[in-house]
Amino acid sequence: MFDIDGFVAECVEAVQAEGRSGGLAVKEVIERAVADPAALEAALGPPDAAPVFTPWYVSDELTVLHVIWPPGVDLLAHDHRAWAAIGLYGGREDNVFFRTLPDGTLEERPGKTLRRHDTVLLGDDTIHAVSNPSREWTGAIHTYGNDYFAGGKRLWPDPSRPAAAFQVEKVVSVLEAAAVRARAAAG
Repeated sequence: MFDIDGFVAECVEAVQAEGRSGGLAVKEVIERAVADPAALEAALGPPDAAPVFTPWYVSDELTVLHVIWPPGVDLLAHDHRAWAAIGLYGGREDNVFFRTLPDGTLEERPGKTLRRHDTVLLGDDTIHAVSNPSREWTGAIHTYGNDYFAGGKRLWPDPSRPAAAFQVEKVVSVLEAAAVRARAAAG
């Protein structure tokens, strides 16, 4: 059975052992968790019907989030200013990566699709946009090597223009709007 407190303790221990480069160790903790999606679903419920953006742990060195992406969600390009280790226990998450050009705009790079059981480690300079183009709700664990809710992160509402300040409220509103559309489409 998946235990949130035990999982968080393992992530904290990994970061304490590895320091700022703890992303790889945390990714290994996530890999073990998403290897048994049935245990995650038994503890958390199936990823369906409502968006979730729930912090399980937040400190200056580590944030652990439970995220449920609705079908059709499409988040704007953003950065985290820290490593991010992500694992899926259900559904799909498409990542499009970018690099910053000298004028502050973005150039698209190759992306990566994550599915059930998949994990990824993003570097502290990664800029990406996230979507769920499927009809399934996506269940994921996201971890960051900083306080995700602190300032300093950037968001690109338009990749052809320089960045704006990142706002968690904008992420939550995009999730909620996508959930309304998904529920309406499901009838």
